[in-house]
Amino acid sequence: MKREVMDKREVKREVKRVQGAYFMGVLLSRLLSPSPCSLLCSLFFMGVLFSQSSPSWAGTVGKRAPGTVLESLQGGALVALDEMRGQVVLVDFWASWCPPCRTSLPLFNELRAELHHMGFEVLAINVDENKRDALGFFRRLSVQYPSGFDPKGRMAELWGVQAMPTSFLVDREGLVRWVHKGFKEKDMPLIKGEILKLLNESVNE
Repeated sequence: MKREVMDKREVKREVKRVQGAYFMGVLLSRLLSPSPCSLLCSLFFMGVLFSQSSPSWAGTVGKRAPGTVLESLQGGALVALDEMRGQVVLVDFWASWCPPCRTSLPLFNELRAELHHMGFEVLAINVDENKRDALGFFRRLSVQYPSGFDPKGRMAELWGVQAMPTSFLVDREGLVRWVHKGFKEKDMPLIKGEILKLLNESVNE
């Protein structure tokens, strides 16, 4: 039986592991640096590592989406949510180690192809530590929409991701209007319905 969602503990453990590896790397580089402030810098990064807490935003419906600018997984220009203002955007957090993502990504790709002309876009955000794993997974599924690369888990933490995958539906004004945790194929009519509501709402108002 396929798993439909990775629970909060699994996701936070994976994100914290990636963040921990990053900060420890910075810590070691500071300790080995000849700079006079290396010790103070190291202590600062240790404080960041051991005092992190959940952000206050945490994916709240009705609030403006966090500023999101990331390296593109596919290469080239940066991926920025603000550049998609005026469209209805599904911000989808995914990973190559997430079983339900194998189903969700191709279906979101089909949905984008169907609704793109109405002003719908998908912005994927990958949280793999290894870019090669993420890019290989993405290409095998022949996904055409843009994906940012978030190997340190900063955006996942900022958006308050507690399950994998998690999708946030952002309206044309940049407000988060709906959140969907986990994925199974039978969720698609519900997801499409929520997207159409926002597309039609924007047209009719």
